[in-house]
Amino acid sequence: MKKIVAIILLPCLLIGQDIDSSFVLDDIVLYSDRISTPFSEDSRSIEILRSEEIAKIPARDVAGVLQFVTGVDIRQRGPHGVQADLGIRGGGFEQTLILINGLKMTDPQTGHHIMNLPVSPENIERIEVIKGPAARIYGQNAFAGVVNIITKVPDELKGTVNLKAGQNQLLGIGLEMSLPSKKADQYISLNRSVSEGYRYNTDYDITNFMYQNQFVVAGAQTSLFAGFTERNFGANGFYASPDFKDWIKLSKSLGPL
Repeated sequence: MKKIVAIILLPCLLIGQDIDSSFVLDDIVLYSDRISTPFSEDSRSIEILRSEEIAKIPARDVAGVLQFVTGVDIRQRGPHGVQADLGIRGGGFEQTLILINGLKMTDPQTGHHIMNLPVSPENIERIEVIKGPAARIYGQNAFAGVVNIITKVPDELKGTVNLKAGQNQLLGIGLEMSLPSKKADQYISLNRSVSEGYRYNTDYDITNFMYQNQFVVAGAQTSLFAGFTERNFGANGFYASPDFKDWIKLSKSLGPL
């Protein structure tokens, strides 16, 4: 169903009238709860990971970085963030909200695979984690908490290349470039990681692309963010016991539904 709302503003012409257009309104006080408490005294549990701390963490994916945050439970069915979900303080993945630069990323239908994000640790300026009921101000899916990932837009011309290799034919490459100018600051990132897997049908091929642009329009700071992620991975025992190495084998054993 589509709903279209049209608002038409018609100019009014007043002739021969002297009108005072200034109004004085009473003060308005907003309360987020029953007791107004300064933010500095509010009992909110907030943890922030900055880029300097992220660089020291022995993890090459966002899910691996969040494993080092207290109270955050990463549930992944493969290495390097393959099919990963996130919970905070015992809450399920459908009760945790994921944001990128304040934009909602959580799937409203199932909340599943919420860590399939088009960003890599090298792209992150900081990660803000709000735990518990204080996250309710962010709306639905924020019952247990909120994870807000802030991407960085460097203000200097810079380009980096990251390479990695390891066991099980692990190969990875990352390209990053920042293009600042007087009118706009642009940041481009492309990362790809492949592996044959540590056992049968645990291979994966992950590609992430991210583009961010900050510019000023009519004196207002404007930001443009675009991302793309493609993930191909094996599913050995992901949806059943380890005896089921292939989804086809599992579906045959169950028979027609």
